[in-house]
Amino acid sequence: MSKDIATLEQYRKDQTYCGVWSSTRALKRATEHLTKIEEASRRGE
Repeated sequence: MSKDIATLEQYRKDQTYCGVWSSTRALKRATEHLTKIEEASRRGE
């Protein structure tokens, strides 16, 4: 029983890690995109 719980906890950690990793990548991409927009608007002024 306790072994199953440990496996479940590890699975949850792996899922959380994957979620955080993909969120970080998406956030980085969004940040780069916003930076490009800001630079373009500065040049336009």
